[in-house]
Amino acid sequence: MLQPPQIDVLWVISGAATMEEEQLALVEELERFIYALQFSGADWRVGVTSTDVQDDVPVGALQQVDGVRYITADTSDPEERLGKLLLSVGTSETAVEGAFEAVQTLVSEDDDFYRHGASLHVLLVSDRDEGTDEPEVVDDFLAWAHSLKPLGRVVTWSSVVGDAPLGCEGRLGAAEAGARYLDVSEELGGIAASICRDRWDLTMSELGFHAQRAPHEYQLSEPPIEGTIEAWLEVPNGDPKDMDFFVYDGVDEAWLEDGSELVDHCPSRTCFVYAIDPVRNSMVVKNYVPPIHSIMHIEYGIAGKQRDVIRGQ
Repeated sequence: MLQPPQIDVLWVISGAATMEEEQLALVEELERFIYALQFSGADWRVGVTSTDVQDDVPVGALQQVDGVRYITADTSDPEERLGKLLLSVGTSETAVEGAFEAVQTLVSEDDDFYRHGASLHVLLVSDRDEGTDEPEVVDDFLAWAHSLKPLGRVVTWSSVVGDAPLGCEGRLGAAEAGARYLDVSEELGGIAASICRDRWDLTMSELGFHAQRAPHEYQLSEPPIEGTIEAWLEVPNGDPKDMDFFVYDGVDEAWLEDGSELVDHCPSRTCFVYAIDPVRNSMVVKNYVPPIHSIMHIEYGIAGKQRDVIRGQ
């Protein structure tokens, strides 16, 4: 049975003294962001934390208002509740910028919010750059992020920050260049938007639809015999009512461990890469998001039984 993809979205908001108007601008356009998530049909949750890592604040803690720590697809009045969480970050003259530390701490310690089987989308909003003095802070964070989802689940980082390399000035004020944050967005994939942009409605729509991204996961009925899986995908060519499909072949990620290329395993067709998650007993498509109306076919051997067949959209 095809399970809805799990998506964890983490807003990381600067609490610098200059961020009050930007926080209000976020809340004013939340309807567009929430709509995009609701449209996805995914199992999603959204939490908020601060970039502030000064000594007297809990680093990487989710904001909490009226007993609510994060919102989900089942939350009533999600726009209002998320707005309260975002504004609860507040501003401070003594805030110390440290978004990388905040995210790593939250993911490592908050088992209630963070789900190991979910895609993780970080949405960073700040008019400053990462404040850590360590020269390798970006490389260290990227190494941690790449190790977080070894089975192909998505980790992205979107940055709404000052333009590189000189920063920017807009109707809400000036911002220094968020160069380190933008480097992470480029490496992990994500939206890179200017915090000086006049159209926050467009920024929020882009962030919402980007946060829908999740690998497609297909649940297997029983553990497969190693080496017996065959997977192929039928992708509609134009109008699906015409029943005209392209066929894409699946390539097990394990086949590429010898250094071979994808084309070596499927020279005559377009292919996608999948990985088997033995813990969840599922197949995860890694490098491709099947478009709507596509049909996935999975056949595999089961000990003592005939080959099982799974089909799902």
